[in-house]
Amino acid sequence: MTAVRTAPSRGVPAGILPGRRTPQTRSPRTAPPAGSRPGGLLGLRAPGRSRRRSAEASHAPARRLPRPGSLALGVALVFVTLLGAVALQAQQVSGQDHLDRARAAIEDGLSRRADLHAEVTRSESPAQLEAEALALGMVPPAAVVAVPAPPVVVPSPPVAPTGASTEPPEVVGR
Repeated sequence: MTAVRTAPSRGVPAGILPGRRTPQTRSPRTAPPAGSRPGGLLGLRAPGRSRRRSAEASHAPARRLPRPGSLALGVALVFVTLLGAVALQAQQVSGQDHLDRARAAIEDGLSRRADLHAEVTRSESPAQLEAEALALGMVPPAAVVAVPAPPVVVPSPPVAPTGASTEPPEVVGR
């Protein structure tokens, strides 16, 4: 009797015969739930199981490194984030510089206003007005003389003629 080996189907990797499990693979029915302990809920083991696993089963598959494309995307994302942070910081510094210049202009304006107010007050003083009038050739004023007011005569109320009534006359047309 001759044994004939058939080619595996397309969905099964080479070296694995249909119907047989290798120690590296598990069927979905026998896989423990995620996060469970090896001894079950109470930490008790089934009577025929040993704590040791086979050397083949203890080797976990090697971790896959991220693809170079995703690594480059991550680096680019970090770079763009840092670039945005730098741009925002530069904009904030520029805005602060603008505010400093505005405050300096306000302080200069207030100083100029105070100087002009002092100059107007000095120019409106009587001594300054007299000095400028003399410089323009005006004559100094003569002595101040008070002009007397004429006496005020207060009229007395009219006297009523005798035999006349003391009632006010009637006004017609109102």
